[in-house]
Amino acid sequence: MIAIIGEMNSGKSTLLSQIDSHGIKVVNCDALIEELYKYNKAGFKALVKRFGSEIITKDNNSISKSALKALILSDPNNLTIINELIHPIVINELTKLEPKTVVEITAISPLMLERFEKLFNAVIKVKPSFWRLKYYRFKNKNNYHKKVKKTLLKNNLLNIKHQKTLILKNNNKHSVDKAVKFIHDHFNELEKRIDVCVNKKI
Repeated sequence: MIAIIGEMNSGKSTLLSQIDSHGIKVVNCDALIEELYKYNKAGFKALVKRFGSEIITKDNNSISKSALKALILSDPNNLTIINELIHPIVINELTKLEPKTVVEITAISPLMLERFEKLFNAVIKVKPSFWRLKYYRFKNKNNYHKKVKKTLLKNNLLNIKHQKTLILKNNNKHSVDKAVKFIHDHFNELEKRIDVCVNKKI
């Protein structure tokens, strides 16, 4: 699989959507986690066991994101606890995906970092332009408690190093074309390796 990583508001989701339009299988980790938060799913059970039924939505269908946000704002350490509960489940779900899948990773944890190279054969790092980053940081400056911001920066996805890495500094058509070529080249190489393994067994 290939991971798309980058800071918040760097343009990862935009790039993922554009890659999807080229017929490439994509998965957004936020959407995956949202699915795990639904009633009786693994993420739902883990969080309710730890924090109690107060974090369930009024209709009892899922985990309340506003309740989780309140927990994190009341104690930034809760962000680490939530990641430690959810990330093992996310990793388990990622192992079930097809090898030729591009995954947008939105958060990192020690466990995710430990398993990263085993899960992903290549990485696309999205680095936003100076003005894009400045705009979104100003726009969202009051959205997070300072300690929460510090935790997020500590777990900066851009710190991940991988042998096969493509760095995109601007999310424009040229960058998308480069990303699509990088993905196709990698998947073609993967198919060749699979064919070699199959032929050896024959």
